Amino acid sequence: MQYDVIVVGAGPSGAVLSYLLAEKGFKILTLEKLSPGKDKPCGGGLTYKTTKLLKDIGLELPEELKEVEATGFEIVHEKDSIMGEENFPLITLIRRKKFDMFLMEQATDYGASVHYNEEVVRVKTGSNKVNVITKSGESYVGTIVVGAGGASDIVGRELGFRRSWKADELGVAIVTESFVGQQFIKEKFSNPWRVILFLSGIKGGYSWLFPKREHLNLGVGSFVFARPNLLRSIEYTQRFFGFRLENARFRGHILPLGGKKRKLVSNNALLVGDAAGLIDPFSGEGIYYAIKSSEIAMQVIEKAFEENRFDSGFLKTYEKRIWNELGFDLMLAARAARWVYTAPLKAIELVKQNKELVKVIVDILTGEKPYRMHKKVILKLPIYAAKWITRFRKRKSAQKSVNFREHI
Repeated sequence: MQYDVIVVGAGPSGAVLSYLLAEKGFKILTLEKLSPGKDKPCGGGLTYKTTKLLKDIGLELPEELKEVEATGFEIVHEKDSIMGEENFPLITLIRRKKFDMFLMEQATDYGASVHYNEEVVRVKTGSNKVNVITKSGESYVGTIVVGAGGASDIVGRELGFRRSWKADELGVAIVTESFVGQQFIKEKFSNPWRVILFLSGIKGGYSWLFPKREHLNLGVGSFVFARPNLLRSIEYTQRFFGFRLENARFRGHILPLGGKKRKLVSNNALLVGDAAGLIDPFSGEGIYYAIKSSEIAMQVIEKAFEENRFDSGFLKTYEKRIWNELGFDLMLAARAARWVYTAPLKAIELVKQNKELVKVIVDILTGEKPYRMHKKVILKLPIYAAKWITRFRKRKSAQKSVNFREHI
């Protein structure tokens, strides 16, 4: 049997693409190396723009999957903090394994086939078809193969998209989702229901505290080039907020960050989601971009079958659309990240001095105005950060001078 499209990976990008294509009547095979319902390291926070996008493509989130609907966010530094709140859920917290299963079930309802516990080890293209070989020795033939396998995606490696990621393209994070009980969650995160981002005790990133019904998702992420000590940052976060998770199991993962033009297509093949390096370098958000890239991929693939064109020249439309619709915003996000995380306390001070900057954060979470609509503010961040660092160094120098004179 020959499939129209073979999707490698059943995370949000792969599951959504499988659903969208199956709904259109295409023969879809999805291959996933993990078992069904296997949890993946993730914060499990869906921004408002993500839940809206899901609804727009016919995948409205069922109420039972919504653990907590956070109408607010709190950004905390050990010396200061700010808070934002709206009258609608800015971030909907979900359990990732349930979310992934929900998405894949929608795809199979439309006729997509999914094989779990089937790891792909070889991918070959030629004669206008693809051959996908799994660890068990099975071989599948399709017209197009889509890499949706995250940072370690096999399709990109096998077809020469890249051998590996460079250090300056990657973030790194560790996360746990531990049972803490409803009372703990209510005491720490209600009035209003909110998520907490902590900007102290970590180089080049932040820690997060995401409440679920009875679980706390606690994690920390940063840039690889910052060489952060993630476990020490987790310890610092728990001490600061006055709790300790006993027997917590932290899992690490790398984050291919967006903001750079990359090769995303070849003959009969393309990459979506994390495999395409579409994670927001500022917030670490990946699910929105996974779903959006899959929507764009579906439109390009549908057109490819209409035209009977599967060469890289034709599929390059996908690459161009990804940059135009997502990539430029992620480039601005990368600039914002480098400068805000250089001087986080100054960033909080700036927001407190200019309440319009809170609206910028809300705009980005809701998708009301993407990063490009706030380009002028973002490009000024290096100036703000440089001024703050200069003043900070002068203050430290002056303090050392005073201390020296005290000992003369």
